[in-house]
Amino acid sequence: SLVAELLALRAACDESAARQAGPQAGPPGRASGAKRFEMWVSLQVGLPEEAEQPPAFTGTQVFSARSAVLRRAGGYLLDFFGDSANVGCKTDGGHYRIERSWKHFEAVLDYVRDGSCALPAAYSPKSQDNRRASSEEEELREFVREAGFYRIRPLLDLATSRLLRCRYSSPRMLSLLAERGLL
Repeated sequence: SLVAELLALRAACDESAARQAGPQAGPPGRASGAKRFEMWVSLQVGLPEEAEQPPAFTGTQVFSARSAVLRRAGGYLLDFFGDSANVGCKTDGGHYRIERSWKHFEAVLDYVRDGSCALPAAYSPKSQDNRRASSEEEELREFVREAGFYRIRPLLDLATSRLLRCRYSSPRMLSLLAERGLL
């Protein structure tokens, strides 16, 4: 069910944050002489060719960001960019690879950089578009899964709230969801 999935994503975010906030000898990858990430890094985001994906989102896209901003986001990005062992994990093109669909990554990156982003809306194909039509709920559900993958709890909460308000219109249902901490 949707609620169970949302609760599981939220729990994964909380577990990641607790692990990252736990006692450490110091910030990962900051030991004397340890390799460090460049100030600006480029990220190649996309699924492998053999992965099943919508035809409109095949291939990869390249994005750039400051490594400190990515670490500050926490979750997956802190795990990767906070570990000096990953400094040399670049593609032949010099990018760090993230094997996820790039469809919503720009919005995730906007949130990481600025603390805000445009949440996805319903999509209606144009005349020469190979992407199928989708509802706002479908787009938001995909986006929530991406926020959960990257384990960015504030973004997950923002998208979850909009998804639940899109899916459920009953004041009683919304009240029950609020009691469970989902709104």
